[in-house]
Amino acid sequence: MSIFAETKIVEEIRTERIPLLSEDYVDLSAVADGYIEEMVLAAEAEVERRLTVPLSPVEVFPHPPSEDEIDDLNGVRWVQEPGYDLPPGYFSPGHWGLLRLRIRPVISVSSVALIHPVSHTTVYDVPDSWIMLDQTGGTITILPSTDVANGRMSMFLLQAMSSGYEIPHIIRVRYKAGLSDIHTRYPDIPALIKQLAMVRIIDSGMVPQSGSLSADGISQSFSLDSGKMVDVINKRLDDLRDQIVGPRMVFA
Repeated sequence: MSIFAETKIVEEIRTERIPLLSEDYVDLSAVADGYIEEMVLAAEAEVERRLTVPLSPVEVFPHPPSEDEIDDLNGVRWVQEPGYDLPPGYFSPGHWGLLRLRIRPVISVSSVALIHPVSHTTVYDVPDSWIMLDQTGGTITILPSTDVANGRMSMFLLQAMSSGYEIPHIIRVRYKAGLSDIHTRYPDIPALIKQLAMVRIIDSGMVPQSGSLSADGISQSFSLDSGKMVDVINKRLDDLRDQIVGPRMVFA
């Protein structure tokens, strides 16, 4: 689902952004509404890949969802991911279960369970009160508060059966991740998507690569090499990604 689903993005691009380019060099009639929408959606997908963050909430299932589960989402995007491995000592004295989820930031966690990876039977449902969530960092910590004996016994038996080896895909987490209310919390992201869409229109040959321009807004980018404009946009996206999910580690 596009983040512009509730806005008239095509009309905005046509009436407010394309006219900033000199009319001597732009044939507005040659740019169809469908083409503008295609460029906006392509730019949105590229920005999402660059940020490695869903631009709208996504429900993450640890199993193939049923039709009823999908219907209950009311149009919210969903994905399915594999389980997480249970390493030796994951839940031992002095070391509580800490797990970094694959998709961040995390909005909420619905459930955490231990599911046998072969038989697909539930071994243990982690109580909601045990789950400590760090939304920005995308981590959950299992901190027992009640029924400690049963919970620890279940995990201890699993680790004992594995003879000290890691058990693959046994931790199953259902959660919601991504950015919510992006237009209010991160208005610079929609702005960058619109700029990138304009660059795509320019590069498509709908408009020339040089010419006289008005001195306002996106028109300034038209006087530059489009590759340089993309570099500027990517730099801003990299900075945003570091702010949203934290700086990336660089290994020599």
